[in-house]
Amino acid sequence: MEHTKPLSYVQALKRLSPRECQILDMVAQEKANKEIANQLHLSIRTIESHRTKICQRIGINGRGALEKWIREQPNSA
Repeated sequence: MEHTKPLSYVQALKRLSPRECQILDMVAQEKANKEIANQLHLSIRTIESHRTKICQRIGINGRGALEKWIREQPNSA
């Protein structure tokens, strides 16, 4: 099984949709799914789906992996 390195923050921004970038930015600001959903007038489930897709595109998985990945990025918010 091949293990690939997750994308860098800059690479991720190029691969993500504008909405995914917006959600990634809000996660980087330590906003909870409920807060993001309220601000964007979306359901919590939609935010969860976006977060899952972001993780897939970046190449990470697991609970809390997105937050950990953000903290490790030198160019994140």
